[in-house]
Amino acid sequence: MTKLIIDSTCDLNEAMRKHTKLEYLPLNIIIDGKSYKDGIEIDLERVYEVMRKGEMPQTSQIDIANLLEILDRNRKANEDLIYLSFSSAMSGTHAVAHQVFEMYREEYPEMKLTLIDSQGGCGGASLAAIQALSLLDKGHSHDDVAQTLREIVAHTSYSFTIANLDWLQKGGRINKVTSVIGDNLNIKPLLTVKAGKIVMDQLLRGHNRVYKRIIKKTVDHIGPYQDQLVVISHVGDPEIAQTLKAMLSEALPEASFVLLRVSAVLGVHLGIGGVGVFALSQLPERYDRRPAFLEK
Repeated sequence: MTKLIIDSTCDLNEAMRKHTKLEYLPLNIIIDGKSYKDGIEIDLERVYEVMRKGEMPQTSQIDIANLLEILDRNRKANEDLIYLSFSSAMSGTHAVAHQVFEMYREEYPEMKLTLIDSQGGCGGASLAAIQALSLLDKGHSHDDVAQTLREIVAHTSYSFTIANLDWLQKGGRINKVTSVIGDNLNIKPLLTVKAGKIVMDQLLRGHNRVYKRIIKKTVDHIGPYQDQLVVISHVGDPEIAQTLKAMLSEALPEASFVLLRVSAVLGVHLGIGGVGVFALSQLPERYDRRPAFLEK
């Protein structure tokens, strides 16, 4: 049997968290020198309390000890593992996991371990994780699940925006002058992911223009594959997600939607407020449009 490891850069809801085939591996958030496990010891609300006071939490990658505990426990239970990791271009987490897997394979060659780079995170990783869990529910093989994950990663569209430009400026993605001018003119960023990195797509004036552009990009990206599951992730603002869902439902009447909240560790970098849409330009050979476990 096989289980799926996801880290805390993958957006989750309760149905995913409780899934018996899922192993959760937290990244860490550091506040005042103390480290907290994302999603276990700290949540998005606590992070935003700190950020509203003008403090900037730090983040760090996975703990090797946590990963080894998951490996040991599942090996003893005769479970193989697939780890869908955060983008290798944005974090050292993938590289650390690769080293640990190589070491573990040498000692326990009978255990099947597969590491897949999500080339993103957030709702994009959620799209892949949902399909993997559905396939595991149906008894598909380790290799089938891994191949489906690779197909989804190759065809995932990321379109998202954040509340203001301050967070991009603090992250070094735009300069301070652009940030100040942009905020004064109500300029909102449209972001995407290319080659595993967050990149600026456009700067647009006002939320409505950004939302309309997100919808157009998503519709164009999906093309003829409208009957699919689309993920909408929000950064602590469910009302924005509901607004975007209503707009997308009109543009994509055959699609179904799942709304998720961004994890605390990504909230540190994206800032307070924002929303993103994640969809596929091509469906994999094995695809579940309405995963049963999401309805539980």
